[in-house]
Amino acid sequence: MTQLPAVILAGGLARRMGGGDKGLLTLGHQPILSDLAAKLGATAIVTVSADTPFFPRDLAQTLTASAAREWHAFALAATPEPERGSVRHPTFGLWPTALRDDLRAALNDGVRKVVAWTDRHGAATALFDTSDIDPFFNVNTPEDLTLARSLLATAP
Repeated sequence: MTQLPAVILAGGLARRMGGGDKGLLTLGHQPILSDLAAKLGATAIVTVSADTPFFPRDLAQTLTASAAREWHAFALAATPEPERGSVRHPTFGLWPTALRDDLRAALNDGVRKVVAWTDRHGAATALFDTSDIDPFFNVNTPEDLTLARSLLATAP
């Protein structure tokens, strides 16, 4: 598989954590955000959230496979949800760089939910298993950080 550059999204003010940069909180003796990747000239990028320490290792591969299987330019991560079928996690996605100007225009025109934009372009859905741990669990509060540390300590 071709390597894809990744963009780590780190928005927000972390108010529920007492302020600061959540990506620099330690988990397993290193910051949650411990490695950056970037390349010039890529046709697509993968995005992840800085406060989500357990996202799947096969994220890029699964997103790419889902997009190809459904003949779409990009894909969003999702998890099963019994009542709704699935819940999309739009901060975890495969995004074609060719659509960057279209996205920028949509945001400038007032689109505030990126999934509304992705729905116009027909994003594929990449479903991820949540049976062991929610791979998109994010650290928003001190209690979440304690839980993340506990999950890390007991993970196989």
